Amino acid sequence: MDFRQKVLALGNQKGKTYIYDLDIDEPAGIKSTVLYNPKCNSAVRQTALSRNGEILICVCDDGTVWRWDSTLNKNTYNFEPAFEEPNPDSKPSP
Repeated sequence: MDFRQKVLALGNQKGKTYIYDLDIDEPAGIKSTVLYNPKCNSAVRQTALSRNGEILICVCDDGTVWRWDSTLNKNTYNFEPAFEEPNPDSKPSP
């Protein structure tokens, strides 16, 4: 949960992380956003949000650490991977 207690992040055993925006008027209207990466298929054991709720860190059983950066868009949190996957076909620039 973030510092302001408005965003909750929970991981599951299949490598997915669910984000809940708790800053709503009606509890029945809580909806989740699912974050996942195809390379992550082990349990998400811990999640941590930065103080301002803009960075999410997820730690998995296989030793990987995933960082997701958020953007606040129309009062909705949208998380995106912090780093682009390297393209194996690209050649390093000189």
